[in-house]
Amino acid sequence: MDFLIRRIVEDDWAPYRDIRLAMLREIPMAYSETPEEVLGRGEADWRERAAAGGSTPGIRFAAITSAGEWIGSMGSYAGADGPTLMGVYVAPAFRGDAAGVTSALMAAVEDWAMGYSTSLRLDVHESNARAIASYNKRGYVATGNTKPYPPDPTHVELEMVKQLSSAPREHG
Repeated sequence: MDFLIRRIVEDDWAPYRDIRLAMLREIPMAYSETPEEVLGRGEADWRERAAAGGSTPGIRFAAITSAGEWIGSMGSYAGADGPTLMGVYVAPAFRGDAAGVTSALMAAVEDWAMGYSTSLRLDVHESNARAIASYNKRGYVATGNTKPYPPDPTHVELEMVKQLSSAPREHG
């Protein structure tokens, strides 16, 4: 599989929007927005999102084939509780250990997160068994903490954490 992992930048707003829409259509319960919300956003908002804008440090990575096809994305932001993994998606044809896309994206995010903390946390929908299994395989463990799933508070998101290192390295 010939692909590269690179940081998403502001000018990537259109392909980032398109992959975000694909992920919401395929696995709607994995994210806290709807395709309608995505389609309602303008270019300025997508430029800010692609650049991981906002008041906290953040990053987004894309997996892109040599032909230019966006096949995955993943990001993180470093908030008060440390870095949080978000927006995890790999297109169905590129999933699995043999493809290596998920692992490569995860490694990029984890490397970035080590500049902020010794661990990386995430929230995953309680019924997303495939994602939970993937996170478990990569060293994430459930903390026992839950929170209501924003679009439907009758469901919860499970918190999972992975220990990255014994000490955060200087971010640079």
